[in-house]
Amino acid sequence: MHTTPTTTTTTTTTTTTTAAAAAAAAAAAAAATAAATTTTTTITTTTTTTTTTTTTTTTTTTSLLLLLLLLLLLLLLLLLLLHYYYYYYDYYYYYYYYYYYYYNYYYYYYYNFYYYYYYYYTTTTTTTTHPTQPHPTPPTHPSIHPPTHPPINHHHHCSQ
Repeated sequence: MHTTPTTTTTTTTTTTTTAAAAAAAAAAAAAATAAATTTTTTITTTTTTTTTTTTTTTTTTTSLLLLLLLLLLLLLLLLLLLHYYYYYYDYYYYYYYYYYYYYNYYYYYYYNFYYYYYYYYTTTTTTTTHPTQPHPTPPTHPSIHPPTHPPINHHHHCSQ
């Protein structure tokens, strides 16, 4: 009858020790699992946020630079077109001015020729055809003088 209590005591002690160790191991495993899960979540969130921010900033900066460059090129093209427009407009005006100037001279000499011819013709014929009132005197010079150069002087010329 003395062996039975000894066996029972040993078994009870072993069982208690095994349960405590299992509980401790389970707690450690749960803590390790929780720690591993938390670490993975933090890394994933940080990586995603950083990548998205960098891509957005780069795309926005590149778009603004391209837009600015395009606007600058359009402005330069507009200035170039205006420059050539005024350049050729001035030359057109300049040569038109000369045309008008020589046209006045032509009119002046034609007028003189007509006047003197008519006057000579009427004086050599009968007096009844003589004009009753004198012909208007032609101008001594054209009313418009040509300019010495175009209003806007450019330093480049067309090679034609």
